[in-house]
Amino acid sequence: MVVGTTPYQDRKEAYPLDRKTLRRTALRSFFMHGSKNSETGTSIGWTWAIAPALARIHTDEQDLSTSLGQNLEYNETSHLFCTLVMGVSLAMEAQKCDPAEIRSVRTSLGLALHSLEKTAVFGFVFPWLLTVLNAMISGNNYLAPVIYGAVLLVLTVILRFVLINVGYRQGARIFEKIARDEDRLKKACTIWGVFTIGALIGASGVHYWFTGNSALSTNSLLSGNASPAFAVLGLGVTLLLYHLLTRKNWTLGRCVWLLVLIALVFGFLSLL
Repeated sequence: MVVGTTPYQDRKEAYPLDRKTLRRTALRSFFMHGSKNSETGTSIGWTWAIAPALARIHTDEQDLSTSLGQNLEYNETSHLFCTLVMGVSLAMEAQKCDPAEIRSVRTSLGLALHSLEKTAVFGFVFPWLLTVLNAMISGNNYLAPVIYGAVLLVLTVILRFVLINVGYRQGARIFEKIARDEDRLKKACTIWGVFTIGALIGASGVHYWFTGNSALSTNSLLSGNASPAFAVLGLGVTLLLYHLLTRKNWTLGRCVWLLVLIALVFGFLSLL
């Protein structure tokens, strides 16, 4: 059901929102996904998080009701970048933009950042981070848990308070930038991730020449103790994926299935 799309009666801009209100919104955003359900997504937690800011923007009760209504519609946004969408949405609310326009920007930006989060953070940053940390732990480097905790602190806490201010200052302009470059950013993260993993596997071959250790296991690959043959194989697969992603416009999903097929072939050959 579409609700809350009538234009605001009070058209006077409500700038600026104070930092305390923005921080309060960012703090409430930690509980946003606690209300997630299949019918309304995260809209209940979303609306609860920005409600204090909306109350300061809309002094007219009917306008506040309209704003709350359109924010309670189905909403799905990322975990890490949700406050950026909140900042942009509040900036447009403060400008008293048309509720339908606000809803369109909020939905589009939320979905774009949700997709970008999966590609950049969960598809590249965390796999790369865990690979490096695994190698550090294998080498008895106990700084690994500290680094992991610091990264989580930055991504899940500090980033929220920074992005809500960025979104509020930039307003709808940041939506135009992200929407324009979303596909390029996702593709760049994909290629970057492929080359990072390829470089880690390639480095294992160099390490072999100094250690002479050719133990073949997942842990040995991650910690840099595999044979040169695996390094060459990693280099070949990396170059193949780069060609498919850049020249043939393959998706990451198709590349993953290709890797599964290659793994099955080599697994079968190893049994012969």
